Amino acid sequence: MEGFEFLKAEYLWLIIPVFLLYIIYVLIKGTEKVEMAVFSIIAVLIIFTLAHPVIKKGYKTIYKKDTEIMIMLDHSLSMAVDDIKPYRFEVAREKVIKLIKKLYDEKIGLLLFSDRSDIVFMPYEKKEKILQYLRDLKIPLKGSTNLLDAFSSANSALTGKRRIVILVSDGGDEDISKIVQLVKGSQLTVVYYGIGTVKGGGIPGFNAVSKLNLSLEKVAEVSDGIMVKVSKDDRDIREITEFIKKISEKTKTELLKIPDYAELTPYIAFLILGLIMLNSALKRFLAGFMIFFFLTSPSYSGDIKGVFNYILGDYEKAAVEFLKEKDPVSQFNGAVSYIKAGMCDKALPVLKNIKTEDLELVKKIEYNISFCYILDGKYKKGREILDKLVQIYPEDQKIKKLYLFANMVVNLNKKPEKRKTVVEIKEDKPKRHEKSQMEVGDRNPW
Repeated sequence: MEGFEFLKAEYLWLIIPVFLLYIIYVLIKGTEKVEMAVFSIIAVLIIFTLAHPVIKKGYKTIYKKDTEIMIMLDHSLSMAVDDIKPYRFEVAREKVIKLIKKLYDEKIGLLLFSDRSDIVFMPYEKKEKILQYLRDLKIPLKGSTNLLDAFSSANSALTGKRRIVILVSDGGDEDISKIVQLVKGSQLTVVYYGIGTVKGGGIPGFNAVSKLNLSLEKVAEVSDGIMVKVSKDDRDIREITEFIKKISEKTKTELLKIPDYAELTPYIAFLILGLIMLNSALKRFLAGFMIFFFLTSPSYSGDIKGVFNYILGDYEKAAVEFLKEKDPVSQFNGAVSYIKAGMCDKALPVLKNIKTEDLELVKKIEYNISFCYILDGKYKKGREILDKLVQIYPEDQKIKKLYLFANMVVNLNKKPEKRKTVVEIKEDKPKRHEKSQMEVGDRNPW
């Protein structure tokens, strides 16, 4: 039944404190009601997303198929015959990969056999693991075609209501009477996927011819299965796939029903984002209006115009506007604007005349004075100021880097004989020993 609901409705209780906060805010403040209303709506919408709103469309039914499939891939010596190109086993390997992809929602296992059988994957393994194994498979083609052992192994591995064996082989020359008995008694359904031609081809290294064994079609018939000959196109794959899916559908039973929902959370999130952007746009409009107001007001025009011109990159004009105000911060901003404009000669006197007890601002002023000296090529003066700052603010990386640079330049500009030496090296005259502990030519035994 369709309908709207919250999967985590307990979160909706959070709307009550949001509503109460809004009422209290309006009663106390009495102003900025619109902005508070927008914030309250955003908060309520966030609570809605936490409550996980959905539209219930009905139910999805999950089905279980009680069909198991074992692919038996022949790698005996006869599979090296090249009556189909490039040769039988390579064609079989590629066809099995295609077949598994078409039957991806079925339970499929893999068994390799020649004179003995080896179950590589049980029917409950992940298909991608089987496919990757087959892509990388390199196996020697040798031995005889022991079909009875392969069928016995497959029969013991399969446990489903319907058990299907896909025999991918040229059939070999084995007596099929025992295989027929086994298939009848075990209720296996056999799909004989014949790899090879009736004409056949020579077995490598032997004076013998291997032909497709058509007698195995009888094994398929007694098990209500089918025989499919390999084809150059994918008709063979389609025929096997359709046959297996018909059987599998008959074993399909309802496992469980789960609700089918249409999620509303993404739409609410989009609405929240829209409100935030709208609120931001409203703030920008008000900010623009206030800037226009202050630009026309002489009492605040200097500082505001300074910021405006600084943002636009007109640093000299920004400096002039900042310096109209006489407070230390505006004066400092004016000096920095001059530095940005490359006019350190104008910035220095401004910086030197600023009077303030704000230690953070003093640090910035001293740093920029030293920076101006360095830009003017007066590295020694700049280093003297930075030397003091480094001692006061040893953790400040910005000051430290500028100090190291200034110190390096000052030392490089000194004449060699006037440079300070970090370590004094005293040369002593070599002492003469009456008898050397080691004669010349002796070698250290260690």
